[in-house]
Amino acid sequence: MWIADQGFWTILIEFQASSHPGLMYQAGTPISLNIGANWLWYPKAHRSFDYGYRTFSTVYEPDAHSMAAMADQLVTRAAEEVGALRRTFHSMSQIARRLVPEERVARWGAYHAAVANGLAGNSSLAQQYFGQILSTPPAHDWERALLAQSKALSACLHAPTDFKSAVMAMVAKSRALLKLPEQTVSFDPT
Repeated sequence: MWIADQGFWTILIEFQASSHPGLMYQAGTPISLNIGANWLWYPKAHRSFDYGYRTFSTVYEPDAHSMAAMADQLVTRAAEEVGALRRTFHSMSQIARRLVPEERVARWGAYHAAVANGLAGNSSLAQQYFGQILSTPPAHDWERALLAQSKALSACLHAPTDFKSAVMAMVAKSRALLKLPEQTVSFDPT
């Protein structure tokens, strides 16, 4: 996996062959390109595709010519997709507009949308998304932790500086857990 560090988020670039041991690197094996954003505003020691995922698939062919062509095709597509993500998420207002909770990841989607909207100054929409999390009883430990984090952030939405500071602290913690270099993070466009 390759990682492009964007400060408060990373772009994950993964070239993935079939995970089936009998198929790996045999003719006809599917090879996928997975690219997505990993938001760092929830402290965790693992990476996740919070936005995006499988963007392209091809088939592995073992001869040298087609292997080189496939590698070129994947790398070119990866560069295009990374550029597209950077353009899509060039400002916090763009991120907030783009992050709408999907049904399949409703809690996480609501959390990411809430944080982005809070940072973009859309506190009423952020409160609405946090409310979705807070109104659903947690069934698992990760849901209880997400609920507690959402409650804490929701409580400081009325004070934008406090909200931003709380999110910056979480980003710093995530960066440390993921062993990313320390960095002064800005939520403003560069």
